[in-house]
Amino acid sequence: MPRRTHRPPVSALLRRAIGVSLLVVSLAAPGTAGAPALPADDDPPTAAWKLAVWRHIPGKADGALQTAADIPYWRAANALKGKDALDDRRFLIRALILHTDLAIVQRQTAERRGTSAADERADGGSFVLADGHATGRRQGSPHWSVAMQVAVILATWRAPESRRNPDATPDAETRRIALSWFHTVNALFLHWGEGSLRYADTGLLHYPGDAVLHLYLGTVHQMYANGRVQQFISASAEGRGAANAPQTASVELARAETDLRRALALDPTLAEARIRLAHVVGDLGRHDEAIGLVEDALRATLPPFFLTYATLILGRNQTRAGRLDEARTAFDRAAILAPTAQAPRIGRSQVALMAGRPADALSALTDVLGPDRPPAEAPAEAWAIYFRVHDPVATEQLATLRSEVR
Repeated sequence: MPRRTHRPPVSALLRRAIGVSLLVVSLAAPGTAGAPALPADDDPPTAAWKLAVWRHIPGKADGALQTAADIPYWRAANALKGKDALDDRRFLIRALILHTDLAIVQRQTAERRGTSAADERADGGSFVLADGHATGRRQGSPHWSVAMQVAVILATWRAPESRRNPDATPDAETRRIALSWFHTVNALFLHWGEGSLRYADTGLLHYPGDAVLHLYLGTVHQMYANGRVQQFISASAEGRGAANAPQTASVELARAETDLRRALALDPTLAEARIRLAHVVGDLGRHDEAIGLVEDALRATLPPFFLTYATLILGRNQTRAGRLDEARTAFDRAAILAPTAQAPRIGRSQVALMAGRPADALSALTDVLGPDRPPAEAPAEAWAIYFRVHDPVATEQLATLRSEVR
C-alpha cells in the first residue's frame, strides 16, 4: 500500500485563503437581517450550516464560508431535504451562492496546492493537460454537487401555498435564478479550460428549450475535438477509459454540430453559436458552408473577442476553399483587430505560400517568430482560447448571479 504524503487539512488551507477570523463574524454577522429563527431541534452542525448560509456575503471569502467548509458537505445535502429549507426560497438562493463560492475557493486552493480540492470524497475529477500531455489530476469540490442540488430544487420550486394545486407550475422567477446558475457554472468551467458535460446535461433536463445550455454543451464537445485533447486521448489508455471520456475528433465535432444547430434553432440571434458552428463545420470539411455561417454572424455587432475569432475562421475557411485574395483580406483585418496575435500572421504566411510567394510567407513568419517580437498576450490569441470565452463572460455572469442575494 503506497505511503500517503502528509497534507495540511483543507480547513487550515481555507483559513489562509479566507484570512477572516470567526470572531469578527460572530461579532458582526452581515446577511442575517430578516432571517427567520432557526429550528431548535437542529443538530449543532446543521444549525451552524444554516447560520453560515444566512451570514455569508456573496463573493467574499469570509468566516461563514470557513464554517461551511468545516462541516461535512453531506450534512448540507441532507438538510436540504428538510421542509423548513425547502419552503424558504430566500434561504435556498443564499445556500446556492454559499456552496458555489465555497467550491470556487476550494478550486483556487487546489490550484495552489497542485492536488485535490478536498480531503473528503469529491465529485469527479479531471486530468490537467499541458500541450496534449497529462501533468496531473485534480479532484472537484463536493460543494459543486451541493450547489447543483439546490439549483435543481429551485428549478422546480413552488410556493408552499400553491403546492396543493396539482396544476400549479414552478415559480418563474425562481426558475430564472436556477437557470442563471446553470449558465454561470458552465461558463466558469469552460473559462477555466475544464470540459464537463455534467452541468449542461443536468440543466437541459430542466430547461430543454434553453439555447444557451445547448451552446455550452456544443462548446464542450468542440473543446473535446481540440487537437491537444485528442493527442492526450489517443496516447493515454487511462484517458480513453475515463467516464464520459472524449471520443474521436470526428465524433465530438458531430456532437458539437448537433448541439450548436439546436441552439440556433432555439435562438437564431445567438451569434456565438453561429460562429462556433462555422468553426465546427469547417473542421468537418464543409468550407463553403462555414464561410456562409461566419459571414452571417459578422453582419451583427460582435464583442471584440468574437469579432476576431469569426474573422480568423473566415480567413481559415477561405484559404481551404482556395479563395486566397479573400482569405488575405480576412487575415489582414484580424491582424488589425488583434495587433499582437500570432494567428493572423500565420494565416497570411500560409496564404502567401499557397499563392506562390515564399518570400512573403517567410516574412510573415519572421514577423511572428522574430527575437524582437514580444509574446502575445493570452486575450489576443483568440485561436488558442476559443472555447474559454463566452458572451457575457463568466465573471460577469457570476457577479450577476451573486447579486440575486437580497
